[in-house]
Amino acid sequence: MNLTDERRDHIAKVGDFILKALDKVAQWADDQLLKREQSVDRSSNETAQLSILATSAEVRRGEELLRREPAIARVVVQWDQPNHDKKTFLFCRVGAAGAPDVKGVNLVSYRAPLGRLAEHEPGGEMVTARIAGKEHTGKIIERQKWFPIHPDNLWDAKDCEYEVEAWQEVVTSVRHFVENVQQPTMDAPLLDAIYASAEKEEKAHSERHRRAIVRIALRDQPILDRHQGEIFRMPVNHRILLLGPPGTGKTTTLIKRI
Repeated sequence: MNLTDERRDHIAKVGDFILKALDKVAQWADDQLLKREQSVDRSSNETAQLSILATSAEVRRGEELLRREPAIARVVVQWDQPNHDKKTFLFCRVGAAGAPDVKGVNLVSYRAPLGRLAEHEPGGEMVTARIAGKEHTGKIIERQKWFPIHPDNLWDAKDCEYEVEAWQEVVTSVRHFVENVQQPTMDAPLLDAIYASAEKEEKAHSERHRRAIVRIALRDQPILDRHQGEIFRMPVNHRILLLGPPGTGKTTTLIKRI
């Protein structure tokens, strides 16, 4: 992975935001779950306890998923009007009503209509989104997608795809990358470790593309592409016929609709 200083600093800056977002959202979800447990414990009435559990079951499932996977993508949109403003969105798998923002960036459910934004590649066609009752048109100028993991009680973004209009990179461990960039000194062993890590990331990048072609087993795909997304967001009572060669995402798309 041959990175310019500008590209390296950008990856590290966005990576630091991603790590802080994962930690903040997961902590919020954990706090919400604890509050729900305490509200049930404080109620001595069995009927009241059952009522609390029943009414909050769906919300609780969402919070449990947020605790396991706080966020899965980040997208920057440049609106066409009125002042070509840029807007950043952070996406999670499910609804996150009441979740805190992260440095002014709101958390949005991928299942919501705005989730379509995460399906478009930077530099592609114009996209339209309705926000607060108003329709906005713009283009995606930046996107990151990752798999959140929590080893050793520290959040990390695994196999993070950095996409901007001019370049793309894949970072196998955002935490490892950020920590390396933030190191105050660069002694020989550390440089060797960074070079080894870069080589590993480059190999992982190539392997990722190979697996996408040859793998026939189902894999977890939090974010669909825009063509799959159009099908995913169709009303569930529609009949759909998908045609395509093996490995093009037919089953993945249908599984998402279930």
